[in-house]
Amino acid sequence: MNEFVSVHTSDEQPGIATLLLSRPPTNALTRQVYREIVSAAADLDRRDDICAVILFGGHEIFSTRRFCRPVRRALPRKSPLRQPH
Repeated sequence: MNEFVSVHTSDEQPGIATLLLSRPPTNALTRQVYREIVSAAADLDRRDDICAVILFGGHEIFSTRRFCRPVRRALPRKSPLRQPH
């Protein structure tokens, strides 16, 4: 069970999942948050119905591409989610 990261899908947007970060007040990226993101991404990687993942931290939060590198490295080497787009 994740405390700070949740997965959301919608019938209106098939194939797309959103990882929602919710660690108020600023969504600080702690080791626990990284572990939860990696765990959720690995779960989504095993799903055939998901082809894109959006990482969302809220309207006032900004993150750089550098943040995504450790998450991609934690996924299996052949995972399509590991490829930068």
